Amino acid sequence: MMVTFISQCEKNALKKTRRVLDAFANRIGDNTWQTLITEDGLLTVK
Repeated sequence: MMVTFISQCEKNALKKTRRVLDAFANRIGDNTWQTLITEDGLLTVK
């Protein structure tokens, strides 16, 4: 399934969030990522 992650982090948390999500998903905006993910992967993210 296709999922979209939207971050509302600020400052240092935003830097870390970007580093992690950039490794697994395509950035489509300043704080938005989109990727294909399995149901098991989605449960891991939650």
